Amino acid sequence: LKFINFICEIPNGVINLNKSIPTTSSNLGVVNLKNNEIKIGFRSSRKIEEKNFLSKLKDYLNNYGYELIIQGYQPGFETKNSKLIETLLKTSPYENTSVTPVHITVELGFFKEKIDNLDVAIISPNIKNAHSVTECVEIESILKTDKWLEDFIKSYQK
Repeated sequence: LKFINFICEIPNGVINLNKSIPTTSSNLGVVNLKNNEIKIGFRSSRKIEEKNFLSKLKDYLNNYGYELIIQGYQPGFETKNSKLIETLLKTSPYENTSVTPVHITVELGFFKEKIDNLDVAIISPNIKNAHSVTECVEIESILKTDKWLEDFIKSYQK
């Protein structure tokens, strides 16, 4: 029963929100009883949230007699205003386009960490119900995004 409670109480799902947008999340991945190993997937786009969560997770695991071992790392990033962002906003075919942090983009942190002063932005068609069995993309938004990218490249080269 103690082990079941431990598994049920592991922080799971969205850990932090910023203006209703997830910035930190954790997911129980693998429970291997044979090797006495538990794997947890974790991502954060904010360094301070990452540090705080890992500290709390370490304490939680230690209370149950487990040790936290980090086997992999996904550095996060936050989009900053720049010429790239300004040009994207100017060339957008969508009304009221704004810079919105999205939790799915933490993979770009690898590039930001390796390349100093790299300017990064992500544009995307409208995706609904991402990572679910009902995930779908709005076809019209694919065409708009394609045109947006084309206009952006022409404008940015000037």
